[in-house]
Amino acid sequence: MYHQFSNVGFIETKLSKETMDRLRSYITRDRKVKDIRGSLAGNISESCSLTDTDNWFFNKDLGPLIDVFLKNTDGNLKIVPHVLNKDCHFKLHAFWANFQKKHEFNPVHQHDGVFSFVVWMKIPASYKEEIKLPFVNGANGMCPNTFQLSYITTTGKVMSEQWNLEPEDEGTIVFFDSARLHQVYPFYTSDEERISISGNIHLDVDRVVERK
Repeated sequence: MYHQFSNVGFIETKLSKETMDRLRSYITRDRKVKDIRGSLAGNISESCSLTDTDNWFFNKDLGPLIDVFLKNTDGNLKIVPHVLNKDCHFKLHAFWANFQKKHEFNPVHQHDGVFSFVVWMKIPASYKEEIKLPFVNGANGMCPNTFQLSYITTTGKVMSEQWNLEPEDEGTIVFFDSARLHQVYPFYTSDEERISISGNIHLDVDRVVERK
């Protein structure tokens, strides 16, 4: 009898204008107040912690994404770290914005918690233009202005899913398991900053009310 190894994917979708406007308001409010560079992996000169007022973003967007993610594990919750059963409760544990300037990057790393995500708020550079640079054009791995998720196939090969970022990708959220290795490559052709929002979702061990 043939047996299929289990694995886990990711979610990619666009956020609504309402959500994007709300997230921009969080950035405006918190940018100069909550510097957290020392607690993050990135080689990025500016980051700040954000507060999700009244759990608005979690309730409107992140909660439904959790439901979709768990539904698509086909009932095999063992492949999602720390999730013991379908009635687990979750909370947004950490929530921050990165302001990435030319040449800055995030090395390969992973997050804590159960789920993580990235939202691209502002993308000033174009992958299509970046790969025209002399030191990039024709290279074996052309990855300026990209985001990569890494995974291991069931035969042990390391693979990656790559987002070649363009300004039209603003408003996109990628939602994935927190143990997933990922990295952010630098850009070179713009003096404006690239702004992204990330966060980690943990089990909410204090809640006893069953999730609906």
